Amino acid sequence: MYMITNTGVNLLAPTNNPETNLQFLSFFVNVIKAVSDNADLLRASIASAGNDHRLGANEAPPAIMSIFIGSQMTNVLETIFNNKAATKSNTRSKSAINVINIPDILLDNTDRNRTSPFAFTGNKFEFRAVGSSANCANAMIVLNTVMADQLNTFKKEVDALIKKGKKKEVAILDTLKAYYQSSKKHFVRRQWLQQ
Repeated sequence: MYMITNTGVNLLAPTNNPETNLQFLSFFVNVIKAVSDNADLLRASIASAGNDHRLGANEAPPAIMSIFIGSQMTNVLETIFNNKAATKSNTRSKSAINVINIPDILLDNTDRNRTSPFAFTGNKFEFRAVGSSANCANAMIVLNTVMADQLNTFKKEVDALIKKGKKKEVAILDTLKAYYQSSKKHFVRRQWLQQ
């Protein structure tokens, strides 16, 4: 799933500009929140007898709507939202990551985790749970609808914080932090998969 403006700007690609990095984080975390909050609806959009049993339910099993963002993006989000120091192994930058200094995100820099039906691959999310012989229209309608609803909710929550006196950037980051924390239950972690 790419999120691109009518002028060709990919909203899921970080840049060297702090303002657009905040934009990237906003869309990135809102996608995660939308999938987390609507996992059952997304699951229903791809359900079929054949799809539920494909590959023994081992490759991107559609029965479990999990999200894989990789170790680099996990490190970026943990650093921004929990004020943790960045580790050199997961970033190109030697300094702590903040909205101003998000490192270059390598395209497909992970093990391309195949056990998660919803994975981030550097500048897009892949909704892998749709069966190969299925028409993806139903899943895309549901995904676009839950994203539109999530972005509307995000705008209302940020506006409410701004109305209470918070600066715009602080209101956005506070809302994104809450979304990230509440969505962690749907993350697939590589360490868990290796056990």
